[in-house]
Amino acid sequence: MMKRTYWLAIPVITGILITTACGTSRQPPTEIIASAESAISLAKDSNAYDYAARDLRGAEDKLQQAKEAVQKENYEDAQRLAEKALMDAKLAKAKADASGEHDATEQMRESVEKFDQDINR
Repeated sequence: MMKRTYWLAIPVITGILITTACGTSRQPPTEIIASAESAISLAKDSNAYDYAARDLRGAEDKLQQAKEAVQKENYEDAQRLAEKALMDAKLAKAKADASGEHDATEQMRESVEKFDQDINR
């Protein structure tokens, strides 16, 4: 009798575990969406529209699509799109930062050259 109860419990426990595992993926990906929004904001603050407009627009588009997927309760697509938006926004910020640093270096080089010219007069 004890063995029979044990074997009946296995399918019940397995069913509970599967239901629980599937249930956790049924939540809207609010954290990753918030992270993507924050990353887009940081990219904008780094002048990404000037240096990486395509990447920034791609991030904004994917974020919008993720929000639409949440409205349709398609959380898996929303998660995937929000992750892509986050990566695009980080890429846009990195490109903007690198370009901004290049511009600053170029301005510094031009200032040093002008200073050298002034000294040699």
